[in-house]
Amino acid sequence: MFLRSFALILAVLFSSSFFVLGATIQGSAYDQSLTLLNNTVIMLNTTPEQRVVSVDGIYSFDVPKGKYFLKAMYTDGSRTLNTEKNIVISAEGEYTFDLILIPGQAPVPADQLNITLKTNETAVPEPQQGSSFFLWILILLCLLAVGGYLWYRFRWRLRSQEPIIKSEQELELEDLVKFMKLQGGRVYQKDVKKAFPQWSEAKVSLMLSQLEAQGRLKKIKKGRANILLLQS
Repeated sequence: MFLRSFALILAVLFSSSFFVLGATIQGSAYDQSLTLLNNTVIMLNTTPEQRVVSVDGIYSFDVPKGKYFLKAMYTDGSRTLNTEKNIVISAEGEYTFDLILIPGQAPVPADQLNITLKTNETAVPEPQQGSSFFLWILILLCLLAVGGYLWYRFRWRLRSQEPIIKSEQELELEDLVKFMKLQGGRVYQKDVKKAFPQWSEAKVSLMLSQLEAQGRLKKIKKGRANILLLQS
């Protein structure tokens, strides 16, 4: 149960980490009369640089947080329009930047732009170095946490399987209790000495005192003899 919950937490952490790092820049390219410009070249200075030929005049880029320089260029052989814009992406979400292109420099040949018209190929930006470092640290911490938990469970299981070794004194007390149970739970102290001749009087008295202190035995004086009653 714990491992399932832990795996769910890891999945949420990783998914949230990747989504928080990304944002979308989108918009359309127009001329001064607000006519949508087809086959507009739009560039964004990510690493590597993203460059797309927008066939329908609409563009979209996926980027991490940061400061960027957005540039658009349109040429139809008779005129050249362009525009530039500095933008700041401070959080995740969608950012719309519509671009109005105005007359600029002379037309630039397509081969110098290193693009092929009527394509929509977009370079995927490399993750920022700081973001990758954060993700690697997060992964390392999670692996350490899982490894520590598994090691703890392994050690706990080993300890639970270790045999319980009883001392000689505990075994002797058990033998005494078994003897009293066989006698119906009521015996004279002198009968204990007869049943265990290897035990001295002092040892028998000490063992009876231990059982009495544990609440397992009750001693009743009857004349000069002691009657021992085993407590349930």
